[in-house]
Amino acid sequence: MTTFRTFRQLSPNEIAGEVFFSINEADSHHAIKVLRLKESDIISVIDRTSSREFEAIVLNNTSPLQVRITNELPCANNPSLLGCVIFALCKGSKNDFVIEKGTELGAREILLWMAERSVVKINSEKEIQAKLKRWKAIAESAAKQSKRRDVPEIHFAQNLLDLESKIKQRSSPTDVGLLGSLSMTAVHPSLIPKPQGLAHVAIGPEGDFTENEHLKFEGLGFTPITLGPNVLRSETAAISIMTLPHILWPVS
Repeated sequence: MTTFRTFRQLSPNEIAGEVFFSINEADSHHAIKVLRLKESDIISVIDRTSSREFEAIVLNNTSPLQVRITNELPCANNPSLLGCVIFALCKGSKNDFVIEKGTELGAREILLWMAERSVVKINSEKEIQAKLKRWKAIAESAAKQSKRRDVPEIHFAQNLLDLESKIKQRSSPTDVGLLGSLSMTAVHPSLIPKPQGLAHVAIGPEGDFTENEHLKFEGLGFTPITLGPNVLRSETAAISIMTLPHILWPVS
């Protein structure tokens, strides 16, 4: 298996190996300047649409790097039950960290939202788009590192109403929702039966969910669960809850 991987929207002719193509500037720079790839070396190219992975031969050693597909690689990864990771916007690099780790842990989608107690506020459309661009780049980098064949979709919700709409779009009756909670009524995650569909998980901000937010999640089918006896930082809670589907319901 090759170590260098890049994502690209491939055409039928490119998949068939009938034509060569160039990879993007950032990946070309990394391949040439950091990895010192040269002509006739082999890289891995993943089609963004189908998540199929191909070996491609390097045709030059200058930027942009030009390659041609030689054959398709077999799929070895098991699908993940981890559906949408819902994480309340936090300060500093915590959002970046959760996106990176959520990608590594197999999340299908990651939805960041501006909770009532979120310290950080993003209000302008320009700032939202800039954040989404950065977060998508982080997710793609993590997908390459973890040898995923897909990159999770990254979304942002500006308020609870927007969040509710986006959750409903991503949920089905066969899914389960796990809500990291400090409530006295929170149950142990081992009591949650394995879903027929996906497991969506949600974590609140540093100051925890408001009562209204907690009730809204419960109304959307999320079960409050405990993550242990101690109060966790948001990013620690996110790691804990994202690992649960793999631990509780391993996919064979």
